[in-house]
Amino acid sequence: QKLTKLTTLDLSANHLTGSIPRQLGEASGLELLNLSRNALESTLPVEIGMLTQLQYINIGNNELVGSIPSQMGSLRMVEEINFENNELSYALPKEIQFLTSLKKLQLSGNQLLGPLPSEIGSLLRLEVIDLSRNYVFANIPPSFWNNGGLPSLRHLDLSYNLLTGSLPLDFGGSWQQLTSLRLGGRNFLRGSISENPSRYSFLYLPLLEELDLSSNYFAGALPSSLFEVSTLTSLDLSDNEFIGTISPELSHLQELQLLDISGNDALDGTVSAWIGKLSNLKKLSLSGMSGSLPQDLWSLTDLESLRLVNSRLSGALPAGIALLTSLKDLVVADNGLLTGSIPSNIGILPIENLEFSGNPVLEGIIPSELGLLPLTSLIISDNDALQGTIPTELGSLPLTSLMI
Repeated sequence: QKLTKLTTLDLSANHLTGSIPRQLGEASGLELLNLSRNALESTLPVEIGMLTQLQYINIGNNELVGSIPSQMGSLRMVEEINFENNELSYALPKEIQFLTSLKKLQLSGNQLLGPLPSEIGSLLRLEVIDLSRNYVFANIPPSFWNNGGLPSLRHLDLSYNLLTGSLPLDFGGSWQQLTSLRLGGRNFLRGSISENPSRYSFLYLPLLEELDLSSNYFAGALPSSLFEVSTLTSLDLSDNEFIGTISPELSHLQELQLLDISGNDALDGTVSAWIGKLSNLKKLSLSGMSGSLPQDLWSLTDLESLRLVNSRLSGALPAGIALLTSLKDLVVADNGLLTGSIPSNIGILPIENLEFSGNPVLEGIIPSELGLLPLTSLIISDNDALQGTIPTELGSLPLTSLMI
C-alpha cells in the first residue's frame, strides 16, 4: 500500500541491512527521511527524486555505493542532505543547482571524485558545505565567491581532498557570514595569502572563528590582517611554506584556543611576552623558535597540549612548566640548543603523552617522577647527553607506546 500520507520516516540507529527499496519513492508526502547509522548497502535509488516534499534526508553512516543520482535535483524543498560516511563515488551531479532551499550539504567521508560543480555557487541559502575526506580535485570554483556567490555560507570544509590552485582572491566579498574555513589535510593548494587590500583581506571575514590551511603549499609572509580577526578561536597554518618572522601581533587573537604554526621551515621568531596574552589557549604547537622560553608561557593554565619542535630553543626547560596544571600532551623534540634536565616536577601534571627526543644537549637522568604520570605514550630518544638507568617506576605505567 502506498504511504502517500506519511510525512516522517525515522529508522535511524538500528541494524537494517540490504538496499533501500525503490517503493520508497511512492511515499510522496514524505518530509523527513532518516535512515542513518544502519548497515544499508547498494546504491541510492533514483526514485528518491520523487519525494518532492522532502525537507530533510539523512542516510549517513551506512555502506552505500555508487553515485548520487541526478534525479535528486527534483527535491526543490530539501533543506538538509546528509550522506556522510558511506562509499559514494563519482562526481556530484550538476543538478544540485536546482536545490534552491538547501541549507546544509554534508557528504564527508565518501569517495566522491572530480571537480566541485560550479553550480553550487548559485545556492543562495546554503550555509554548510562539508565535503571533507573525499577525492575532490581541481580548483575551488570562482562561482563560490564571485558575484555574491554563497552569501549565506557559514561553514566550508574541503579538507583532506586533492584540491589544487590558490586561495580565492575575492572570498571576503561574499562570505561575510563565514565562521569556519577548513582547507587542510592532503590538499595541494598553493600561493600567497598576503592581502590585496581592495580585494583580499581576512578583515572581510568578520565572523571567522576557525581557519585551517594546514598541510598545503601556501607560501609568503603571514598577512597582518589575519592578526586582526579577533573572533578566531582556532588557527592552524602548520606544514606549509610560509616565510618570515612570527609577529607579536598574534597576541591580538585573544580568543584563540588552538594555535599551530609548526612545520613551516622558513618561519621563525621568538616566544616572548606576547604569548601570555593568549590566555584561552588549549593547544599550542610551534617550530622554528629561538631564544629561551618566557615565564609568560607558564601563565597559560588552560593549556592541554604544548609542542615545541624543530627549533633553536636555548637554556633549560624551566620548572615553571609545572604550573600548566591542565597539560596532557607535551612534546619537546629536535631542539638542538636546549640544555638542562627534564624537570622532575612535571610528575604532578596530568600528562598522558610525553616526548623528549632529538635534544642532544639535554642532560641529567630520566626522573623517577615520570612514574607518577598517567602516561599512555612515552618517547625519550636521541638525547645523547642523558645518562643513568631507566627508572623502575616506569614499569607501573599504563603505556601503550614506549621508546627510550
